[in-house]
Amino acid sequence: MSLSPILKFETFGKSIFDIIKDVDFIIYNEENLKKYLDNKDYINKKLNVTNISKEHIEYQCNKFKKHFNDLSDMKKIISRNITGIQISKGVLSTPRFIGDKTYSIPKDNNKREILKLEVIESINTSLIPRIAKVKLNNKIYELITPIWKYDSYLRDGDIIEVKGSRIEESKQIILYNYGDYIRFQ
Repeated sequence: MSLSPILKFETFGKSIFDIIKDVDFIIYNEENLKKYLDNKDYINKKLNVTNISKEHIEYQCNKFKKHFNDLSDMKKIISRNITGIQISKGVLSTPRFIGDKTYSIPKDNNKREILKLEVIESINTSLIPRIAKVKLNNKIYELITPIWKYDSYLRDGDIIEVKGSRIEESKQIILYNYGDYIRFQ
């Protein structure tokens, strides 16, 4: 059984490839992330696409929540994907942004803590890995996760509870895996 294409990419009237599933692009450089976000409305209008629909958020939440800790606010996390666009019903494009810096995520110390944090800088949660600056007990930490589904999941000023590993020496809090979680307060 073959799937019928939802969308075709064409050049000079000849089909390059058919799209029947999500299409993601990699965009390099934090400056390009900022340009993309500044021009998101223009991009949506020019490409005749929308932000992710509530219907698709529900679908993704139901599809992926089994992989995440039950305490994770998955619907809110998925709904905050500000970089993603809906090409057509069931077909998304979420640019994957890779920043200028190289991040080495320390080996998991397997010492989980539940921490209440204030988000002070969230733009880089659109990068891979996802990175935010947070405040814990008047100290600044980087909250880092390699989990792809957490695309642009935080906003400046959010108060969150996370289960993750705190690395005091490097001032990092890391959500290593799907057993860790994030809840909005």
